[in-house]
Amino acid sequence: MEETDDAAELERLKRTKGYVGRKGSGSRTIAQGGATIVSNSRQIVSDAWRLAPDLVPLASARGQQLLAEAECRAAFDRLWPHFAPQAGSSCCGVCSAAMVASALAGRRITEDEFFDRLPSDLTLGGRPAEIAVRSAGVTLEQLAELIRAAPGIAAAERPFEAGFVHGDAIDVAGARAALREALLSVGDSGAGVVPTYPLLNYQMSELGQEPWGGHVSPIAAYHAGADAFLLLDVWFHTEPVWASAARVHAAMSGSDDSVSGKKRGLAFVAAAGGGGGRL
Repeated sequence: MEETDDAAELERLKRTKGYVGRKGSGSRTIAQGGATIVSNSRQIVSDAWRLAPDLVPLASARGQQLLAEAECRAAFDRLWPHFAPQAGSSCCGVCSAAMVASALAGRRITEDEFFDRLPSDLTLGGRPAEIAVRSAGVTLEQLAELIRAAPGIAAAERPFEAGFVHGDAIDVAGARAALREALLSVGDSGAGVVPTYPLLNYQMSELGQEPWGGHVSPIAAYHAGADAFLLLDVWFHTEPVWASAARVHAAMSGSDDSVSGKKRGLAFVAAAGGGGGRL
């Protein structure tokens, strides 16, 4: 009976907390180096949000210039072909993890496939993992737990490693250094270097994306001159933006996560045997 109840609850969540209420659609085109990259269709659900003036949309001319000049952009090149907004309204963490899985596997991994690969007995907060995520999203620790539990998705069918650090355990300089190191590892083919992708767990309003709350998205590039990181924002109301290192740190170290009572922070993801657990 309990299994039947869980199945019914999961179907209800897929219907009621899925990607619905779309106002319009269209692809985003970003030209770079003579090539044109077109993202997956992105839905614009609401215009009732505000972007802080110092955040730079990737789709803008300035955003494209920063990308062209970025010293660390290999992660962007690997993630962008798989970029898509989250399909479930509470699934930003799984969407971000699936994007990294896609980059490591060299093929598209959807949110549904990521969920399907999780052990059937995995629970979060005493509830089946997929129901827990679709109901209320994930904390930083739960995100790392989900990623480590997903077998056979990463390169060479290796599982993931995932480490994390809370925002109050690292200052701006430390966050900048850790993120830059991870981003550089993606483009480094040297012996013993394992690509490590960073995910940002943050408060959107504190980054400058009002009025939104807690969120997870991949960080894909760094521009040293602007001291700015490129956030591949998966929330379907908003869009990828460049944000200063100070903004990124403030957004992950300000408000506490309402579920865990802890600060948000950074997760670092790699295939097993890599550097994901180093923090």
